[in-house]
Amino acid sequence: MLNTGQPDGFKCTACGKCCSGLSEDYAVFLNDDDVHRLAQHFKCSSAEFAQRYCELSVVDVGQISLQLYTLKYTKNGQCVFLGEDNLCEVHEAKPMQCACGPFGLFWHGDRRYECMKDIDVPAEWDQSENTNDFVNGLAEARISDV
Repeated sequence: MLNTGQPDGFKCTACGKCCSGLSEDYAVFLNDDDVHRLAQHFKCSSAEFAQRYCELSVVDVGQISLQLYTLKYTKNGQCVFLGEDNLCEVHEAKPMQCACGPFGLFWHGDRRYECMKDIDVPAEWDQSENTNDFVNGLAEARISDV
């Protein structure tokens, strides 16, 4: 089961670290709902949003390679929507992966950021077993659906 919430006691410190360090190996995946919601936020079509703000990424799941949208990031690895104040410029419409924060969707038990250090997290929130299921679900909302 995928975790889409936050553990008790977690509070975002707006440090911007979740939104930095992005790369081909650490990306923000977008599902169909994310693309449509962000396109509405920018008052453009889903295709226009994808062209401006997304990259087409190849993700290997088992023996299958999928093409999925990921958010673009700067040369420094920051999300294109991270403001100078370390706040999300699309907060009201942010992707599900971002809304889940550091303990969501792809969390594998690591404590990458200071804000995560002393939080008690249920063992079932380790998403090691669920990542492929989530990526396979994204495949249903691939480029052809946008």
